[in-house]
Amino acid sequence: MPATTIHFVRHGKVENPGHLLYERLPGFHLSEVTAHYIAVNPRLNTVSAIYSSPLERTRETAGEILTALNEVRETRGEEPLELTTDERIIEARNEFRGTRI
Repeated sequence: MPATTIHFVRHGKVENPGHLLYERLPGFHLSEVTAHYIAVNPRLNTVSAIYSSPLERTRETAGEILTALNEVRETRGEEPLELTTDERIIEARNEFRGTRI
């Protein structure tokens, strides 16, 4: 029976000049480093599905990864992947959200 490998990516590096514990606060966006790393790595760029929580930064990260991976898949003649959002994939709430760290 073949093994299935699952890669969990929380989200990429976030721009946070005020050093706030942003948790689920809107308006904190990502850099593009994570997506590029995954797309160019032969051990990681053979995924067959992308799932994301409904949280903003997680969907942004998944979207960046999806775009980068689909470019690689196109060069290999493979069908593009689509993003599947799942409400069950979510982080716990935190009472310190919005405070300076």
